[in-house]
Amino acid sequence: MKPALTTLLLAFCAMLPGRLLQGDIVSADTGEFTLDTRSARILSLQHPRPFPSTKLKKSSRPQVLILSNLHASSVTGLSVQVTGKAARDFVVTQPTAGILAAGAATSFRVTFRPRVKGVRRASVTVLADNALPLSAALQGRGQ
Repeated sequence: MKPALTTLLLAFCAMLPGRLLQGDIVSADTGEFTLDTRSARILSLQHPRPFPSTKLKKSSRPQVLILSNLHASSVTGLSVQVTGKAARDFVVTQPTAGILAAGAATSFRVTFRPRVKGVRRASVTVLADNALPLSAALQGRGQ
């Protein structure tokens, strides 16, 4: 009697520092696993530096952050948002491209404009239609 062939499809998602990998893991009857990344999107986000001490209601110099698509297919619907307790202290521009072609890069700016004295923290998150969110920490000091 021949054993039945079983195929198991699982979602795969791994977070690496500044990178996101998605794909499908397929299990064959041999018990071996194969990662199918044809549909995967790998994004690389430059991590921001802490902002210098900035006077209340004044703006720091903006940081230009680079977002790269390291995969062989396009990423669509790019947008950026700031979240967290001090989100209103950080201002972001949207990426210069809403669709990021394979191997391409785009940029966006983050500016620190503190409303309260002390250390202020938030997160900048990159969203896309066909990739999981990718986040980086933001920090500045209001004086």
